Amino acid sequence: MYDKLIRRWLIGLLFFMPFQQTITETVSLWNYDIPDLITYLKYLDEITIIIILPLSLVKLMKEKRSFAQSFNILLLSILLLCFAGTVSGLINGNPLKVTALGIFDYMKNFLAIFIYAAFCNNIMDMKKAFKSLLIVTVFLAAIAIFQEVWAMTSYYVLHKDILDKSIYVLAQNLMPEGSWRFGLYRTPSLMFNPNIFSFFLVLVIVIYKNIKEKVNPAVLLVLVIAVIFTGSRIAYIGLVVFAGMQIFKSRRWVLILSTPAAIVIMIVNLFLYTSDMELKNVWKPDLPEMELTGDVKETKIEDATYISFRQYAKTKGIEIWSDKPFWGVGPGMYGGVVSIKTKSHVYSEYSFFEIAKTYAEKWGGIDQFWPQILAELGVMGTGLFIVFLIFISVILDTARHQATSYEMKCLYSGLIICTTVLIMYSASNGINLSSMILVYTGFIGMALGCEDKALTNASWAEASA
Repeated sequence: MYDKLIRRWLIGLLFFMPFQQTITETVSLWNYDIPDLITYLKYLDEITIIIILPLSLVKLMKEKRSFAQSFNILLLSILLLCFAGTVSGLINGNPLKVTALGIFDYMKNFLAIFIYAAFCNNIMDMKKAFKSLLIVTVFLAAIAIFQEVWAMTSYYVLHKDILDKSIYVLAQNLMPEGSWRFGLYRTPSLMFNPNIFSFFLVLVIVIYKNIKEKVNPAVLLVLVIAVIFTGSRIAYIGLVVFAGMQIFKSRRWVLILSTPAAIVIMIVNLFLYTSDMELKNVWKPDLPEMELTGDVKETKIEDATYISFRQYAKTKGIEIWSDKPFWGVGPGMYGGVVSIKTKSHVYSEYSFFEIAKTYAEKWGGIDQFWPQILAELGVMGTGLFIVFLIFISVILDTARHQATSYEMKCLYSGLIICTTVLIMYSASNGINLSSMILVYTGFIGMALGCEDKALTNASWAEASA
């Protein structure tokens, strides 16, 4: 009985999470004193994972599973990462609570794989969920196109000022000066952030193209246009990579090499991006109130030079890591939401500017995954996390090779490509955002659960024959 209720809750969560920030921000604007409701909405995914994960692990261990070894490998890699984080926290003398919260923040979304594999292992339920998700995504894409047409017409035809908020409809978290790129308005649709929206679109496009023998060209066109209007360079690269991999999708080696190749590209990009930065060229202390955008790379104000928040956060992350390269400063101490909420001493020790801290508080972190994990967990923890991502791709490729149907085989190919795209996103964004990747990990869990159930039933049928 409770299995059915949990399954419905988990499917509903997939549709809630992309809108979590938007819903929370909207509720917070109401003139009612309902802080508890806002708190529950903000932490709905964490509450769900904490409550259901133990039940999921017990369920997976009790049932004889064909993919038991894969689940055990995945769980072991998570435990090793947790161990590295704990050691890092102990070495630095950090509070145990902060260390635990920091580790959980890294792994919470990936723990959803076990939860969805245990409770959402009916292939028909998965198909219905994706069909509904596709309808929602097309609706969001249509809104994004409307936002773009409205903004472009207002700016280019009616000659309204770019700071005039009337040209941005249905948009929250608005920073007009940072909302344009390539001459296009970066449309967030109803998802608060164009980067989150773009990854969500690419995820749906990849799965849709892989599981459907015959796609609807109009649907695909609307989704691709919406990706273009997000102005996300990583999303553009993701689509190009996806198109290239479609050409070679029958070649297994292409899928196997995609994840490590993406990791190498990400690491090279990270160091090239930060190699020519010097802290002396970052904001001057005598300009504490200057306004900054998320994407402005370098701007001159009189005799002072400053760079963007993201570049500054990256530079500081590399500086912290260079001081403690092996174990880092400990999870929950720099860059993530835990460090912001617990007021980590690392920010004051490294003279993190107040204006940058304000941005970090507004965004819930520095939005730079690899500089954050390098600073917090050092080479040890970062290496284990990379191994964990590779394990995910290997497990998906193993499942693809053992798939009982062509449809499932294509789904696994699509999820491997999504893993590659996620790693590319991590080069310039945060990836431990539930609103962005819980749908991705949820579908990995469902896909593994459905195929595992099919293989297990087939094995029992053969044994009974």
